[in-house]
Amino acid sequence: MVTVLVTGTNQGIGFGIVQQLAKRSDVSQIFATVRDPTSSASAEVVELAKTTKNLHVIKMVLKEDAIAVLVIRYL
Repeated sequence: MVTVLVTGTNQGIGFGIVQQLAKRSDVSQIFATVRDPTSSASAEVVELAKTTKNLHVIKMVLKEDAIAVLVIRYL
């Protein structure tokens, strides 16, 4: 099984990647990052997460150590 981290998932390519990953049976966890999960721009990915049990929407603004913090928190 595969665990995936996708950044910038509130629109465009990032959201499209999340949609495709959500359909795959070989993906165990999807971590979809957005700057603000409460914003209207993030509404589509948040709604998708409500019906996709392995999709987790996470607030994250990328900085130098942001990925390390994210990995430590969720593993």
